[in-house]
Amino acid sequence: MLKRQDSVIYHFCYVTASADRSLAAMAADGLAVVTVSEAKPAILFSGLPVSFHYVGGFGLIELIHSAHSVE
Repeated sequence: MLKRQDSVIYHFCYVTASADRSLAAMAADGLAVVTVSEAKPAILFSGLPVSFHYVGGFGLIELIHSAHSVE
């Protein structure tokens, strides 16, 4: 993949106070969402759970599960 292009976006990362609500909202909008990796603690984000999902027509997203929403 990297040999064919100079740069490429691998995935987008979002912080969410409720991954379940975020995923449900995407599905309600008609997007096909497949969980690639269930939530696991991430050292990079101070142990916050992180999950990965493939969104049809968009690509891979990472959700950081935070107790607080980010404005």
